[in-house]
Amino acid sequence: MMEVTPHLKNVLKNYQHSATKSLQGPGLALAPPKNELPSPEIKEEEFVPAPFPVQQLPILTTPDTSCSERTETILEGETISCFVVGGEKRLCLPQVLNSVLRDFSLPQINHECDQLQIYCSRCTPEQLNVLKNGGILPSGAASSGLITKTDAERLCSALLHGQDIPQIRPRKGSVSFTVYHKCFGKCRGVCFPELFTSKNAKCIECTECRGGFSPQQFVCHVHKHFSENRTVHWGFDSANWRVYLRVAKDQQDHEQCVKYIDELKEQFDGKMPFPLPQNIYAGIKRKQHPNIPPIQKTTPTPPDANADNNHHRHQRVVRILRLFVYFKHNLPGKDQRPLPTVICDCVITISFVDFTNFDRGFVITLI
Repeated sequence: MMEVTPHLKNVLKNYQHSATKSLQGPGLALAPPKNELPSPEIKEEEFVPAPFPVQQLPILTTPDTSCSERTETILEGETISCFVVGGEKRLCLPQVLNSVLRDFSLPQINHECDQLQIYCSRCTPEQLNVLKNGGILPSGAASSGLITKTDAERLCSALLHGQDIPQIRPRKGSVSFTVYHKCFGKCRGVCFPELFTSKNAKCIECTECRGGFSPQQFVCHVHKHFSENRTVHWGFDSANWRVYLRVAKDQQDHEQCVKYIDELKEQFDGKMPFPLPQNIYAGIKRKQHPNIPPIQKTTPTPPDANADNNHHRHQRVVRILRLFVYFKHNLPGKDQRPLPTVICDCVITISFVDFTNFDRGFVITLI
């Protein structure tokens, strides 16, 4: 048995001391001290490095076979075929161009893609066959492009909602608060909850361009000097706008404003009814809603007090009927649904309305 020399003991001691404090080991501990000569009994050939520790095998998962399974998604109200590749939806580019962006020329689309740094990929032969068998592409199509859902949202926002943005005109004194998002850059706006009367109603005003947007459109809206075109964006879906839309931290009554945003999301998901448009309130003096028939005004003056009273009662019934027509066209659900008591110059009580016979009439009790 080989005798352990003092030098080897010193090396082992230094190694044990430094190994617990460093990832690089003892460093120069293997070198002999300056005043001590190397031991002649120990040769370099006898120093055998420690065996490399056994590495665990990586966790292997089954390959993703869903990349050729066709699904569908909604883009700007249009149903588009897509494939899920690596967790990201990749939309059929020809279908997007022929439906959502049909009013734009190819040079316009290519220019915007260059500005946004958007690059499209080619579908695999299996994906191409799936699109042909589904009637999405003609049987003679040689290939097809795929665009990610995130880039499709950016492209549509720039082309459809980037120019000639209509402005909104909220009611004077209506509730408003500041909101912002940081998608594809950043943008700030002012939200008016009472203007959110449908999924696509414009209730947010951009503080920079003064354009009006719905919440789903606003989270895609960004100006060029704030845009992030050299960033790889992944996994965006404007339908999840509540995740991206935030209330400004310096906003007064911050918690109440957050509740307003949550209510907007519940209305968007159909869990709460939308508020009545502004022109429903107080005499309907503004522009008529497209789903509400106009009031036929009568100019003749009633000859006596009873006729005058009947005339006003008739006008009140007309206003009530207009409200029910609005409910008929705007409340989703079954043909029969309960309606709350509505107050508009008089009180009516209806426990249940059958909308299948709505146009033939129903009973109204005036109190």
